[in-house]
Amino acid sequence: MITKAKHTPMPWRLEMRGDVWSVIGAGELPICTFPPTVPELAEEQITNMNLVKAAPVLLDALVALHRICRDCDLEHEAERPTEEQYAAAMDAAEAALAAVGPNARTQPPP
Repeated sequence: MITKAKHTPMPWRLEMRGDVWSVIGAGELPICTFPPTVPELAEEQITNMNLVKAAPVLLDALVALHRICRDCDLEHEAERPTEEQYAAAMDAAEAALAAVGPNARTQPPP
């Protein structure tokens, strides 16, 4: 069963409005705003903004990977994903991580 997302539709983008950054969704709807960046925390703040902006892409990638993993279970053996479906889910995950930016954690914590 596929349900319709209840969040603001994509695309989401970052935009400077006045002296604050905002994440803007489809239909020009502001989703959230961030306070002005502090120089010593700017890199972290920008990464956080990109993480919020990428939320719908990350959610889509997580759903795709969950479906692939679930369908690898023995009880779903007849529905096993094809190599192409697996590759597409992994590509979506890579694209989602790239949407967060170069400072996204791509390795599990130690």
